[in-house]
Amino acid sequence: MIFDPKERAASLSPSYNGDNPSTQLLHCVERGLSHYGTTTTQVVFWNFESKFGLAKEDISKYPEKFVLSIEGMFAEGAPLVEKTIIKEMKASITNCDLDDSCLATALKQARAFYQRDRAD
Repeated sequence: MIFDPKERAASLSPSYNGDNPSTQLLHCVERGLSHYGTTTTQVVFWNFESKFGLAKEDISKYPEKFVLSIEGMFAEGAPLVEKTIIKEMKASITNCDLDDSCLATALKQARAFYQRDRAD
């Protein structure tokens, strides 16, 4: 399935276009996980929250813990889930070269990009 980034941007809630990097990245993560179903998305967030005591809004601040949570749930399937989230990030975040091979690194890069963009 191919997605048009312009269509995605038009369909996003107003909060997505705000200045909060955590919210912007959370929307990307949610869209990536949604490929596996609404229940899966909810369970991934619940696992992250219960395992590490962190809210889903903390994913961009603690990307390594989020990846550990995904790996714990999906085992050998985790790389596919991570790639799906990265694909969503790349479709939504322009002018930022994100690491294709590591979700934690891509989340860090995107957070730094948004923070740098806000400072300009």
